[in-house]
Amino acid sequence: MKPSHQTTTHLYGLLGKVFYTIAAIDKSVRGEEIAQLKEIVKQRMAST
Repeated sequence: MKPSHQTTTHLYGLLGKVFYTIAAIDKSVRGEEIAQLKEIVKQRMAST
C-alpha cells in the first residue's frame, strides 16, 4: 500500500518536530545529524 501525499507530508511534519525538540534539548545540531536527516528524506522521497 502506497501512502498518500497528505500522510507523507504529515509524517515529515511530525519528524521535523521531533528533530527540532532533540536539537532544542542539545542546544546544537551537529553536521552529522543534518546529513543523516537529508539522507533519510532523500531515500524516502525516492521510494514514493
